[in-house]
Amino acid sequence: MLAGALCELSYLHKKHNIDLNLVYKAYALAEKAHKGIVRKFEKKPYIVHPDRVAQAVLRFSKDQDLIAAAFLHDVLEDSAFVYSDIKNLVGKRIADLVQELTSDPLMIEKLGKTAYLARKLATMSDEALLIKLLDRKDNLGDLKFVDIEFNRKYSQETLELLKSLEKRELTSDHQTIIKEIHAILKQNSLK
Repeated sequence: MLAGALCELSYLHKKHNIDLNLVYKAYALAEKAHKGIVRKFEKKPYIVHPDRVAQAVLRFSKDQDLIAAAFLHDVLEDSAFVYSDIKNLVGKRIADLVQELTSDPLMIEKLGKTAYLARKLATMSDEALLIKLLDRKDNLGDLKFVDIEFNRKYSQETLELLKSLEKRELTSDHQTIIKEIHAILKQNSLK
């Protein structure tokens, strides 16, 4: 069965000159990397998350490399695959985006997760930031499955990360996603 983003792409590939083979390769690698992994809180196969992020990217961009990177954004953190595996399969630009989206556990330990992520978000490319914001937005959907303490902690971390972006020049797409994240957080705090 084709994932949601892949189904949507099959309709768009001619209009936007999207190389479906490239995107399918990215999806297949993501599916292989996350095989047998279940989303911690929503209890669904992990691949649903990168698929939703890729679908969200399609709202803002028809760039096949961004769509592929969205499918692959957690592969380096969650599997034995390495940068060169991604580069050899789908190319340097996609591998570079995935690398840019990958957290460094040693730096998280050194700086703390929120400080590290704030620094990372401030310096990443606009393309990677688009994917990262959509990733964070999708993760907020899991808050309905978690205990109240984790919910508060993740929501607060998200607010701090968004605040850290106030000094950065943001695209209109970034601003739109940030507004959507704020709306989710506001709705979540009412419950």
